[in-house]
Amino acid sequence: MTTRPDIKLLTFPGCPNAAETRNLLTAALEGTNLPATKFTEINIHDPSCPEQFRNYPSPTILVQGEDIEGMLPQNAAACRIYDGKGGVPEIEKIRSAITKHL
Repeated sequence: MTTRPDIKLLTFPGCPNAAETRNLLTAALEGTNLPATKFTEINIHDPSCPEQFRNYPSPTILVQGEDIEGMLPQNAAACRIYDGKGGVPEIEKIRSAITKHL
């Protein structure tokens, strides 16, 4: 049996890269034998959002509480730029972060 890691997608309404990142995360999960819908999406602009997520840029993927590229909170919820890919992460970085915790 595969243990499911805790995966969170941090976004805000209107984020221009949220939908593509959500699709990449879903595709990455499909290749790991985990259900593609097994992640939690958090609106970082919602007043009820837990404090520890509010200062990540959008979109951010956390696996077991760790950003997939090692980024720490930035003291500002804004748009994110990923290394080498603009506003969305590379699918291989997502897969690698997930499989590291399986």
